[in-house]
Amino acid sequence: MPFHKRNTIETNIPARIIMERVQREMEKRRRESVKSFSEWLHEASPELNWDYPHLQYIQQKIEDVLSGKIKRLMIFMSPQHGKSSCVTIRLPAYLLERNPKTRIVVTGYSGDLAEGFSKDIRSLVYERGIVHMDMTKQAVAKWMTKQGGGLKAVGVEGGITGFPADIVIIDDPVKNSEEANSKVRRQATNNWFEKDIYTRQQKDTPIIIIQTRWHEDDLSGHLLAENDNIEDEQYKWTIVSLPAICEGTDPEDYPIKREVGEALCPDLHPIEQLREFQRQMGNDFYALYQQRPSPAEGKIWKKAWFCEEKDSDKPLKTVNKFPDNTKITQMWDTALDTKQRNDPSAMVEGCLGDEGNIYVAAMVNDKMEFPELVQRIRTEMERVNGAVEICAEDKANAKPARQQIKLLGIPLIEVPSGTVDKEVRAKSVSHYAEAGNVIFVNIPGNCNNLLLDQLLIFPNGKHDDLHDAFVHLLRRVTGRSVGWDAEVIQGIMNSIR
Repeated sequence: MPFHKRNTIETNIPARIIMERVQREMEKRRRESVKSFSEWLHEASPELNWDYPHLQYIQQKIEDVLSGKIKRLMIFMSPQHGKSSCVTIRLPAYLLERNPKTRIVVTGYSGDLAEGFSKDIRSLVYERGIVHMDMTKQAVAKWMTKQGGGLKAVGVEGGITGFPADIVIIDDPVKNSEEANSKVRRQATNNWFEKDIYTRQQKDTPIIIIQTRWHEDDLSGHLLAENDNIEDEQYKWTIVSLPAICEGTDPEDYPIKREVGEALCPDLHPIEQLREFQRQMGNDFYALYQQRPSPAEGKIWKKAWFCEEKDSDKPLKTVNKFPDNTKITQMWDTALDTKQRNDPSAMVEGCLGDEGNIYVAAMVNDKMEFPELVQRIRTEMERVNGAVEICAEDKANAKPARQQIKLLGIPLIEVPSGTVDKEVRAKSVSHYAEAGNVIFVNIPGNCNNLLLDQLLIFPNGKHDDLHDAFVHLLRRVTGRSVGWDAEVIQGIMNSIR
């Protein structure tokens, strides 16, 4: 048959037959595309590196979600590390290719954010050309497949009525620290989750929350507060928390062993850049990059004590230099015995001003071996031109190291502990902060925000090296570095309890 005749016959095929052929071909391609999430990522977006350890770890947890091993997953990770690209955008496309009947809810702190995710997901699905879309239902807030699956995008507090969910992804339910600090907003978000999200679940609907931990009582904090009371293990929240700068808190099954102070992904954000962020951002750094919101009210220390106007929402009281003609005390807390090998060494320096204020600056919080520590002590001495006294607590387990430091020519002063109970020591000098007499000094290279974080979390934080150095510094400069008798200790203990 002549070519033009064959062409005429082909072009006269009814549209219904053509569509059936297209659907069969798409279904064939869909079945062939079903593979593990990790394999799919590499195929769908080969231009991106999915092999960074933190992304491999997320992929492992997503596979646990898809297998039913995990039904509740929280991911806490700093910006620009690929968590939303991997989970919020690509997981829905993968699920729809695997089963076009899947009904997905994607939410964010606003409708605009959620719809932005929806556009990216839909574009990826179109580009792949494997899912047969219902072209009559393609609004960005809600779009469907021919098989009845699809995606609903809605902001926090937005309604999801009439859209049962086979999976829910909540990405950034809180916009920023300002919203997180609003009790009204936090309560509204928690109510929305309980009344809207929970009521959209099917029998085995998994829920994934990706968020910045702006506040201890944010949505994740609110849910985690009840985690221990959940009897069915599969409905307990699994937490993936990977701070940008390692603090020794990585999950036990994380594929690599990070050292304290090591960046999460140096290729994306080297440690030097993260330290600069830390200096520039203040307390927000610990929420945004370390996933540790600083509480305003600690057990011993209160944030308002260090702020202008005794208000925890006000800026910290700070100056840019120490008072002139003052001798600086540098208080060191060294991690040199075997039990502390995973802890950093810390140094807080300060002085007592003529007006009774105590000026402090946290200057060292790094993990160091002994030779490096000795050199660092000398460097910090030279920085203040020798107008300094070098001090350290006289705890027994570090005595050999202190003796060696003295033998190397460093005039180290051993400060009496007073008592082994850290809470008692802290309480003994907390009244100086309560009176508003502690002022932070913002000299270059300081880590004052980390010190404040340790003060507010104490005694429940993983590390308290800066806290301990701070307490001993206050005792030293106020003349309270002496031993206490049992009556004094008992009186302070009673005030704490």
